[in-house]
Amino acid sequence: YDFDNEDGYEDRCTESSVVNMNVEIKTNIIKRMIESYDYVAAYQISEPISEYIDKRALLLIEAGNARLDLDKDTCSKLCEEAGYNIYPVEQRDQWNIFEYFMLMKIKLIKEEYADFIRSISPLYFALMERIINRSGQIDLNKYIYLDGKTKHKVKKWKYNEVVKNSLLNYINKDTYKDVIVLDWHYHKLIEKLSINGNIKAIVKKIRDVEKSIRNPATHSIIQVTDEIIKSATGISSKEILKLFERLIRLSGINLTDEAMNTYDKLNDEIKKYL
Repeated sequence: YDFDNEDGYEDRCTESSVVNMNVEIKTNIIKRMIESYDYVAAYQISEPISEYIDKRALLLIEAGNARLDLDKDTCSKLCEEAGYNIYPVEQRDQWNIFEYFMLMKIKLIKEEYADFIRSISPLYFALMERIINRSGQIDLNKYIYLDGKTKHKVKKWKYNEVVKNSLLNYINKDTYKDVIVLDWHYHKLIEKLSINGNIKAIVKKIRDVEKSIRNPATHSIIQVTDEIIKSATGISSKEILKLFERLIRLSGINLTDEAMNTYDKLNDEIKKYL
């Protein structure tokens, strides 16, 4: 008695929209995760609905996560497959400084203040090393070696060379033997070199900030907020980031406004394919 069984019937079936509605909901969640730079969560949500998502979006989400991990090889490979140029700074001696600075910027945006403070020392060390080498007054390669005996290679002073250099006599020479190179060693050396006064002033300011807040944030179980940072250092977390931005430019790295927005540009590219 079903009329649909007769010849010439009109098909009254419709495709269920439940699956597509699920995709739409998850796609909006993915966009929010990307805007928060949470590429891990974005990828986990996108995997179950990958057949409904442009492959380029999936590749770039993975690339964003690899970039946050400073995994340049993986990130470049994924972006090449997606047809996207992700890195505004390519030179190896500048890439690590720029990318680490961008990580600091994201930590600040996400209000991860404790991690932001902990990230000061590595970038501070790398920038001072670059500044010293660019000064042309001392070749650090002559006085420093990489000790591969430890799990992670560390830089140490070459005792036999250090004792010959008057610029490096501000520490008891005997203590140089097998001593790891520390940021305060570089800070003292920069004070002795004939370089831009603005550089010296910023290096000292960051050193003061580091001494004021980094050790408590690293070695103590304490709450770290922007107010606490400002109370301890006299300046806000945004002002600390601005100091690094100025020092990066003074170190000879072209930090353009376009480069500073490189993560947001990546996010826009991903959302374009969702």
